[in-house]
Amino acid sequence: MLNVFRRRGWRDSGAALAIVRALENANGELSVRAASMHTPDDFLVRNALKRRDVEDALRELSGSSAACRNEAEASPPGDR
Repeated sequence: MLNVFRRRGWRDSGAALAIVRALENANGELSVRAASMHTPDDFLVRNALKRRDVEDALRELSGSSAACRNEAEASPPGDR
């Protein structure tokens, strides 16, 4: 998540960690919108963002995570 934030030029002040902790506490069962609600306001202000921007970053991350899972599942066991 931190890498996604950095690629977008965002300066993180613990926002990625706050979101990851929220996801862990919910056993990964948070929607993108619910996860974005755990973004500290100071992160949004510092980077001139709206929560929708964070939601977009989380969707990017969830898409790349799904692609990695799909690739791993499609690989023969000896290739993992």
